Amino acid sequence: ARIDLRGGKTANWNDVKSLKETLKNCREYALKLVEIQFRKRDETAALAARALASLFTEFCARMESAKGGGLTLDFDDLEEKTLALLETSPAAGDALRRRYRFILIDEFQDTNELQWKIIRLLASTGGKSRIENNVFIVGDEKQSIYAFRGANVAMFDRARRELDAANAGADGTLQLDICYRSHPELLKFFNAVFPRIFRKGRSGHYLPEIKYFDLLPERPADATGAPPIEFIMPETAADDENPSGSRASKWELEAAAAAERIRQLLESGATITTRNEPGGRPLRPGDIAVLFRSRTHLPEYQDALKSLGIPFTIAGGL
Repeated sequence: ARIDLRGGKTANWNDVKSLKETLKNCREYALKLVEIQFRKRDETAALAARALASLFTEFCARMESAKGGGLTLDFDDLEEKTLALLETSPAAGDALRRRYRFILIDEFQDTNELQWKIIRLLASTGGKSRIENNVFIVGDEKQSIYAFRGANVAMFDRARRELDAANAGADGTLQLDICYRSHPELLKFFNAVFPRIFRKGRSGHYLPEIKYFDLLPERPADATGAPPIEFIMPETAADDENPSGSRASKWELEAAAAAERIRQLLESGATITTRNEPGGRPLRPGDIAVLFRSRTHLPEYQDALKSLGIPFTIAGGL
């Protein structure tokens, strides 16, 4: 590819120098893009993405056909038709508003835009879609994990402002800052790290700023003096950028490192305090939990624990 830096006659441009500088920058950027080397895994990922898109399109078509033209409704249909009913039928809206005089929404951080529109119509007078002082929401922006279902954490702050306006002159926000579950040492770590993660511009351009307030411990300190947080750095797996790394997969290495640390804790005589045993007792396998985002790589952890003779059971999840 070739970018011609000649801009024609000078008289045709107000600022030829700036134009040439801009074209030069464009050329340099284009050359950097050309240098990008796509690896085999990138080509495979592109083919997989196309196949998944085709599969998704086919699934949607068959899903609509299976629903029989409106004879069967899924959850999305129920939401959309409820909103349409409230927007187009004043009689239905008035009947529902008389039925639900006050509205409490728990786990509000998982609410999506469509659901909030329904709530606003139910809470308003005369279907004006305006929040009044009959709505109470409970939620924590930091726990918003359902973006894949349409939840929008930015809506949390908008709802807060609407409720403040509807309750003008009143202290409309109760801040629950006492934590009854976590050890004080853990809360110190959270209070030191999380404000930096959630501050504006740090959590990503696609995320809103989330206001973090320090959590106060109610639970007594752990008498064992063990560190509240450990970071385990497993061996690096081999890949195109690190051919000399381990031939085991990344997940196998992480599982092996976690299992080894569990073995060390169990054999070291580490103690644990509980509500009924405040003086402490030896750590047992049943005191340890390994949390997963999904079960995809559960077999690697099962194999790692089995290889070290550590008993375990699988509980919960899909």
